[in-house]
Parts: sequence; structure tokens; C-alpha cells
Amino acid sequence: MSLDIDVVVVGRDCSETLRACLESVLANQYTRGELRLFYVDRASSDDSVEIARAFPGCSLVEMLCNPLDLACAHDAGWKAGGGALVQFLNADALLHPEWFQVATKELTPQMAAVAGQVEFMGPEGSYWDWVARVDEQVTPGPLPHLGHTFLARRTALAQGLSRVQGVGLSAPMAKVQLEPQGFGSWWRRNLALGRGMSISGEIFWRGLTSCVLLLLTPIFWPFFFGALFFLFYPRIFGLHKLERELGLSHHDAARYSWQRGFAVIPQLFGAIRSLVSRRR
Repeated sequence: MSLDIDVVVVGRDCSETLRACLESVLANQYTRGELRLFYVDRASSDDSVEIARAFPGCSLVEMLCNPLDLACAHDAGWKAGGGALVQFLNADALLHPEWFQVATKELTPQMAAVAGQVEFMGPEGSYWDWVARVDEQVTPGPLPHLGHTFLARRTALAQGLSRVQGVGLSAPMAKVQLEPQGFGSWWRRNLALGRGMSISGEIFWRGLTSCVLLLLTPIFWPFFFGALFFLFYPRIFGLHKLERELGLSHHDAARYSWQRGFAVIPQLFGAIRSLVSRRR
């Protein structure tokens, strides 16, 4: 049976990397079906749209919602095609030439989506550089959440992008150029994660409770300790879980956990902004 794949590339101001990204998709050694390219632009101010329009076989997808909403961009992209499988890819990534061949063999009927290993290129000197790499790494086995790059069944996406459960593979999937990171990029990355989050998700409600309690502290001071409990939960009680899920040493899990609890704050803001924009 033919397994056609729609490749949805999402980018913003990515003229320096977009052409190489699209070429890496077509260089894939895939023999089980056709590959179709779709580019979703998130309000670029450079030549990204012109590059995509001029690239052979690439269809430009128009976003009819907030261009800052990554989940909305993914949604517009997969709905533009008709392939049995959909690959999501950021415009700064280079797809591994054997990824589709390997991933489609590993994708069993019981799996909704799979993601492989990502190799990062770029600096890793600061704490924020290291956190960004850990955030995007994939551990083999069931994944707590999918990142920006994964292969999914169209039937699963139809149930809701935020509900898709994925499985991590040990096979290489892509190379990503990682720009120097800082607190601002960490905040924006978690805002984007929040936009794509289901409002019934654990992180959303944990973040909502934390922020509400923080806002109430001038009146109900005892709640302050409740808010701290939620924010510092990963550091106090979640080290073994981080070690298991991310394959970190105890020392690295402790380093990573400090920002993990506070990340629910930008994630909460991102989820709320996404809900507000979708209701307009």
C-alpha cells in the first residue's frame, strides 16, 4: 500500500535556511510513496515566501489565523494536503536522508506519531543553550509531548493535534541549527509550547493554579507556599522522573529542573493567548 507523505515546513524570516531545508526533504531515500511539500509562512519580513513559491513542487499555504500561533500553522499545513502521513519540520532543520524509510517501517498501526533523534549544530556554552538542547531531545519510547518535528498519521491529526501521542525512536531524524540562546528565547519557546498545548493538559492546569495562587498572595499569604510548591515541584520531587524521561544524570536533572517549574508561567500565557485568538 502506498504511503504518501505531506511534508509541512513552517518558518518565519528563514530565507537563509529554507532552501536547504526543502532540498533535504527531496533528498530523502523514500520508496513507499510520494513526497509533497507544503510551506506555511508565519508573517516573514524577508524573502522566505518568494523562495518557497519558486521552489519546484512546493505549495504555499496561507494562514488564516494568528501567525505567531505555531499550532495554528501546523493545523493549516496538514489540512492543505491529503497524504496518509504528515511530517512537520521547522525551516531551520535538515531532514536525515533515511528518516522516512526508517520511520515508516517503525510506525505500527497502534502508533499515532513517531519522532527521531535531532542533532544540534551551534553554540552550547551557556546554561540556556544547554536547556534548549535538552528541551528538544527525544528519548526512545512513549513521549510526554511532541516537539516541532515529528511524523504523524493524518487520521490521528484529525482527532486534534494537541491529543496526538508519539513514540520516540533511536533513528536520526534531523539536524537543527541552534542559535545562541538566552532567557528571552527560553521565554518565547515556552510561549510557543503553551500555544500548542491542550487546555486540559497537566502543565496548563498546574501553571494556572500556580499563577492564581501567586496573584492571591497579598490577600491569602498562606497560599504563597502552595504556589511555591507547584513552581518548585520538579526540583523537589521530579528529579528521578527527569532522569528517566530525558536520560539525564542526577546532576544534570537538578540543573534542568530549576527552569522546568517556572516554564509553566510562559506556557500558561501562550495557551491563554492561543485560546483568545481562536475565539475571535
